[in-house]
Amino acid sequence: MKYLFLIQARLNSTRLPKKVLLDLLPGEPLIDLIIGRLQRVRNSAGSICVLTTGTPNDDALAEHLQQRGIPCFRGDEQNVFGRFHEYLKHAPVPCDYFFRVCADNPLIEPAFIDQMIDCVESEKGDFDYVSFKSSDGVPVIQNKFGIFCEMVKTETFLNIAPESLTGYQREHVTPLFYTDKKFSVRLLDIPREIETNKLRCTVDTAEDVDVVKKILLRHGRDVSYSTLLSRTV
Repeated sequence: MKYLFLIQARLNSTRLPKKVLLDLLPGEPLIDLIIGRLQRVRNSAGSICVLTTGTPNDDALAEHLQQRGIPCFRGDEQNVFGRFHEYLKHAPVPCDYFFRVCADNPLIEPAFIDQMIDCVESEKGDFDYVSFKSSDGVPVIQNKFGIFCEMVKTETFLNIAPESLTGYQREHVTPLFYTDKKFSVRLLDIPREIETNKLRCTVDTAEDVDVVKKILLRHGRDVSYSTLLSRTV
């Protein structure tokens, strides 16, 4: 199977503007760290693209990615589902599944992505949506763990017309898949200690930036989630 890793990013963040270009290590902004961690996933080479907006607000992000040699697609600012849809219709590399990666998760865990790949390649089932869930059954995309992403079957995604969705569904891209029972969904269990330790690695605020900076300076850019659980920063 073939996969694409699509990072949803923009500079006009409401809570923390321009956070994706903030240095979390000297000379290494948040977006670069996410890309570096995705490159550790098996067979990810040449399959990563950042999906941002076509507004002038995101010119600096597009220029940064161009300098780094990272593919960038620019689409609709508000209709994020439509942005993904437009890219996938004309993607230079066809894929069976794509990963939706949020650009506020610089410590995304490659091991969990590999586990999702193992799921679709080894289990008997043609899943439309694959991700993880907490012990209460809630998909992890709805919490702030900051180390997970989502996997969607490309054919299923492209068969949905963006104009048929609600404004909320267009903005948040994936809720349709885990709320509508017509889709085949596989939610893997997360390690229980992630919940009991109340792990939070999402970057939403200036305080989050300080926490993640300390983690990276102490443990390095390849820090694993197991180290995060036992960290002292």
